[in-house]
Formats: sequence, C-alpha cells, structure tokens
Amino acid sequence: MKHTGLLKKLSFLTLFISTICLFSCKREYADGMDRTVYALSGTAVTSSVRGSQQLPTPLSTMGTLTGTYNAATNVLQYNITWKGLSSTATDITIDGADRSGNISSLFKLQITTPGVNGTSAGSVSLYEAQEDGLLRGNWDYVIHSSSFTGGELSGQIKVSPY
Repeated sequence: MKHTGLLKKLSFLTLFISTICLFSCKREYADGMDRTVYALSGTAVTSSVRGSQQLPTPLSTMGTLTGTYNAATNVLQYNITWKGLSSTATDITIDGADRSGNISSLFKLQITTPGVNGTSAGSVSLYEAQEDGLLRGNWDYVIHSSSFTGGELSGQIKVSPY
C-alpha cells in the first residue's frame, strides 16, 4: 500500500520534470539547427543621443519597427516606418552593446522611402555573435536625419518567440 503512494509521487515528479524540459529546452534537430522564428517590434521615440542639440520634438514624431528573425537561416527581416522628422532621414542604423557593454553601430539599413515621413524594409543576415545580442534585447534602431546626424529617433528592438 505504501508503495502505491510512492509510485504516484514518482510518476507525478517524472511527468513534471518532463514537462519542464519540453517547454524550457531548445528543440534539437538532427542537423543541429535551431528553427525558431522570433517576432521583432519596437517603437522609436526622441533619441537621447542628440544631447545639447535636442530641440522640442512634436508629439507626432514617431517610428515603429516590425519584423522577424529566423534562427535557422540567420535572416532578420524588418519593416520600419517613421513620421514627423525635423528633416529628411539620412541613415538608419542598428546599434548594439557588445559583451563588455560598449555600444556601437553594427550596420546600416536601407532606406526604402526617404523623407521626413518614410520607410525602410529589407533583410540582413546575422552571424552568431550578432544573434546573441539581438535575442538578449541589446539592440536599438536609430533613425538619423540631416538635422540630427547622431540620431533623431531611437527604439529598442524587442524580441519574442513567434
């Protein structure tokens, strides 16, 4: 009789541990690839990189980022829109912190529709060290304008499983 209670507890414990492993472990494929797809999002606000050049920015100035990152192919697809910049957008950069915490510009993105209102859409391939920074939430996108070459809008790129 005592063994039945112990068997039930062991069965429950085994089921519990299996469930934790199932939901917390990365799925392994025969070829070793991670096929997880992540959704990307971010809202850009007035950038703090402007420092002493900062001017009051209209409330209508904003930017948004949407996209996906496919860990199997290492391809990040993005769509960025902005409106109400003080002058024409000149660059869009992805900035990220390295493992030491130093922030630098990682790469530039293509501007699809330039202007004070515009878009940027495309894809970039990442390597493993970049993937790590993206998935840890250490990346921002910065929209630079001719008035604010250091960046007029910036937003954190948020990552979540798709």
